[in-house]
Amino acid sequence: VDGATYQGIVGISAKYLNDMVVKWEAGLVPDLVEYLNQNWAMLYQHDRFPSLRQDLLASTAHLYDPKGDNEAIKSVTVDVLMSFIRTHLQELPGCSLPDELMSAPR
Repeated sequence: VDGATYQGIVGISAKYLNDMVVKWEAGLVPDLVEYLNQNWAMLYQHDRFPSLRQDLLASTAHLYDPKGDNEAIKSVTVDVLMSFIRTHLQELPGCSLPDELMSAPR
């Protein structure tokens, strides 16, 4: 196992990882490496994932609403993720986007 492949997941919440801990404890993840090599997890293995996380945090931290209305955070998160995916789509083998999402930001 190449440790550099998984450096993007170090320190992030298990919620990011499709409830990995809950699934592991329930016996639903017999092979952790296989689980983390599924298509849904490819983004976390991308060498630029740590910078994507930082961009997301920087872009959304000031938008947090303690009263629970976080639609602005959702919107900015989608924009940042879509931009990242458009830029790096060829490097994310498990990812595809419809043509209408490839051309321009929403």
